[in-house]
Amino acid sequence: MSTNSNSNSNSSSTPKLGQHWLQDQNILQAIADYADLDSDDFVLEIGPGLGTLTSKLLKTEAKVLAVEFDEQLAGNLPKSFPGKLNLTVQNSDIRKFNFEELPAGYKLVTNLPYYISGIFFRILIDIKNKPSLTVALVQQEVAEKLSKSPELGESNKLAMLAAYYYQTELGIKVSAKSFSPPPKVTSQVLILYPRFEPLFPELDFKLYSRLVKFAFASPRKTLINNIAAGLRLPKNDVIELVKSLNLNPGIRAEQLRVEDWQKLFKVLLKFK
Repeated sequence: MSTNSNSNSNSSSTPKLGQHWLQDQNILQAIADYADLDSDDFVLEIGPGLGTLTSKLLKTEAKVLAVEFDEQLAGNLPKSFPGKLNLTVQNSDIRKFNFEELPAGYKLVTNLPYYISGIFFRILIDIKNKPSLTVALVQQEVAEKLSKSPELGESNKLAMLAAYYYQTELGIKVSAKSFSPPPKVTSQVLILYPRFEPLFPELDFKLYSRLVKFAFASPRKTLINNIAAGLRLPKNDVIELVKSLNLNPGIRAEQLRVEDWQKLFKVLLKFK
């Protein structure tokens, strides 16, 4: 799998796109192990590339659907696993992939191209047929960002949006030396488990995401300034509102804990 910095479909023959292939067998096995697969599982692998991770997934006897954007790579992949009836390869853009056709309870495993990580997590948030488990190798910076949670008293916009549906856990770090050629960054496994119910079940996601985006609109500004601007409310009114919740007027959105968000949402619902 590559950590492409470009989405050009001819990437397999274009050195300038900077592909970095994960070759460390122990790391590949660890990623597969996180998915905890057996013959009853259906796993979606996004971006199989040369099939190094695919090989580990197939050994579990799980049914593997490998979705590869690069036409040449997709065409070559089945040739690497002759006779493997539990492998299906699809040449497709994951941004246009129909997740609703996957069986309920499927698992998702990916050594994700860096350029698509932001899009990938937005897709995970938006799709209705969510995976029962997601194991993704991404840039360490992205993994750490997504692992933040209001349940830990620290967050950010993307982590808050993901936290509505998922609980996250950090896996192993992967050195650049595990890739050929080595990239300039360290990678890390991020594991996502779907919640039995949304983190804030009293809010539908559309309204929740709107309020979250307002709260994090300008990271350097206080919660008061962001909320006042987003909801077009007088700043003094928002100051009084925040004080009524026993919150520091200088607090920023990333500092709010779950209970703070719950109190804030309850009040902000009056202004929707």
